[in-house]
Amino acid sequence: MSLKILSFAAAAFLSLAGFALPAFAQTGKPLVLEEFFKGQTVGRGAFDSEIAGIHRPLTAYLTGSWNPKTFVFTLREDIRYDDGVREKAVWVFQKTGDGRYVGQRSGVKGLVQVTTTGGAIRFSYVMDVPAGDSEIALRFADTLTRTGSNTVRNTSDVTKLGFPVGTVDITFTR
Repeated sequence: MSLKILSFAAAAFLSLAGFALPAFAQTGKPLVLEEFFKGQTVGRGAFDSEIAGIHRPLTAYLTGSWNPKTFVFTLREDIRYDDGVREKAVWVFQKTGDGRYVGQRSGVKGLVQVTTTGGAIRFSYVMDVPAGDSEIALRFADTLTRTGSNTVRNTSDVTKLGFPVGTVDITFTR
């Protein structure tokens, strides 16, 4: 039996058995931070919090640039919420190895360890988020997975002191 037929048969069996294949296996392209997000990317999604009764649709405009000499990837974010609020921030990621980065961003506490495993990019960080007249520190646990050759889905569980307070779900398109 050829390798292609065997792979197709295994994929069909896993799908019928209720197992989801990793997104990168479906597209054939691994997700590399500085490759996918280099240049212009647009993301659409929302922050949702059932506990607070919040649904905030948003559009994120990203501009990424890679410096192969310093192994630094810079990602500029311009986030526009449907309610008119805008956020601008810059992520700076230093590539430290194959599929590993250390990142930082204004509002984020400390350095962020970023890893690529199984075709997904994962990182967790604590960020100060506006809450009325003050700020609240929330933990975001992001997972980015390729959903197509030109799309990546970013899901994030948002917690406070280990308790779930919301989710972020954004699909980025090149």
